[in-house]
Amino acid sequence: MQSLSKILFNGHFYLGNNQWAENIGISKEGSIVLDTASFSGPRIDMRSRYIYPAFEDAHNHPARRSRTLQEVDLRGQSLTWPEVKIILQEKIAQTPAGQWVVCHGWNQAWGSVTQQDVNELSHDHGIFIIHISYHGALVNKKGLDLLAAAGLRCNTRDGVLHEDIFEQAENITAPNTQTYIDLIRRYQERLVRKGLGAVHDLYVANMAQVEAYHELEHSGKLLLDTPIYVGTQLLQQGQRLQPFVRPAARAPIVGLKLFIDGTIGTRTAAFHDSYCDVANKGMVRLTKESCKEYIKKAADLGLTHIAMHCIGDEGIDRAVDWFQEFQSEFGSAITTWRFEHFEMPTPHAIEALAQHGGIASMQPNFLWDAVHYQQAVGDRVKNINPFQSLIQAGVPIIFGSDDVPTGPLEGLAWTCAQAPYPNQALTVEQAFAFYTSEPARIVKADHRGRIAPGYDANLVVLDTNIFSGNAADLTTAEVSQTWIRGEKVWDSPSAH
Repeated sequence: MQSLSKILFNGHFYLGNNQWAENIGISKEGSIVLDTASFSGPRIDMRSRYIYPAFEDAHNHPARRSRTLQEVDLRGQSLTWPEVKIILQEKIAQTPAGQWVVCHGWNQAWGSVTQQDVNELSHDHGIFIIHISYHGALVNKKGLDLLAAAGLRCNTRDGVLHEDIFEQAENITAPNTQTYIDLIRRYQERLVRKGLGAVHDLYVANMAQVEAYHELEHSGKLLLDTPIYVGTQLLQQGQRLQPFVRPAARAPIVGLKLFIDGTIGTRTAAFHDSYCDVANKGMVRLTKESCKEYIKKAADLGLTHIAMHCIGDEGIDRAVDWFQEFQSEFGSAITTWRFEHFEMPTPHAIEALAQHGGIASMQPNFLWDAVHYQQAVGDRVKNINPFQSLIQAGVPIIFGSDDVPTGPLEGLAWTCAQAPYPNQALTVEQAFAFYTSEPARIVKADHRGRIAPGYDANLVVLDTNIFSGNAADLTTAEVSQTWIRGEKVWDSPSAH
């Protein structure tokens, strides 16, 4: 009798299409075996729990967000500015003069915070307060002096940095390679607790992050397969970047990220009509010509994916129109065109993606912020994330979180049980595929995303049947365990 690494029994293993198995085997290579009758091996009782293919977050930022583990992270907390000041003052007291104090999570709940407010916190430290959207920041005067000393002169009267300048400042304040090695590993440990078996890093911005990923993979410490999309600034590295474009790697650089517009939160997402609360229509960050030049450089490096960040209807229309032109020009060199967020698409944009094979990479967990979006865009909020319209048109969809917040279960709950408008509501079966098999498919990882023979034994164990039709089973589901290639990498203490 042949031997397996282990046999998992007494479970409910989801095979898709309402099909379930009571047990599975795991080979010594970490792949799934369904027919275990002729095999022996150690047996593990799954205690009648529900086991699904592990989730794949198609849009996250493990490298970029990992720094929150050592900096002030106030995201997801309901705080006033006086409360934030106390937290920052404590961090400043622990930080040597002349160094940076970086805070994450600036949002409108803090009220009208100005550069003068931040200046009063310290004249000896650079203070860099990052907006929750990661498309802007507030910097004190000392911080501007430190940025200038590093070669970045910011043309700002109020200390607010947006988009390109913000990204450059973010890199200047960022950790080094050795620090990132530790932080990315720790951040991925947090991701597996959410049931993730793979993650797409949609904006690697500097060589320290690239080198950290390479070292983690080389040392065997990379927990999750992580396809990487780099920012345009890394194209300047040329030959230095080339060795990391390795299709067979666990953390390969596969594509280029282009920012066509900004975000609704910073009022920089580009719209055909003005915002409701400010007199502007947002901004288009790139020209067609600059996009074309960046894509050519990416193709010359061997990158085959293009991911276009586009949120407002104007930004999306620009991205889609350029895509249709570029697709024929770059032919087989660029095989995958992704549209990140794609929050407020026009009928024209939806039809173009359906006809030309563009992929909508969306974040259902953004629906929690609809009340704030309504202040910015008024009745247009009903047009955000029109999942049903895309499905009916035949547009391929993949789901990610953008770390706002990370957690596929949160995204599933929002779109399947708590969607504010009918066009945003999906069945659990639809949304589940967008979080598992579909992200794996578009990065050509045909060994992930299903419980099927030969697939990687990447599994998430939940305490409920999320396909039961009972909304409470979905909204209250918790991750008990996560398995990667047949090894248990997370075991919740609360599950025992």
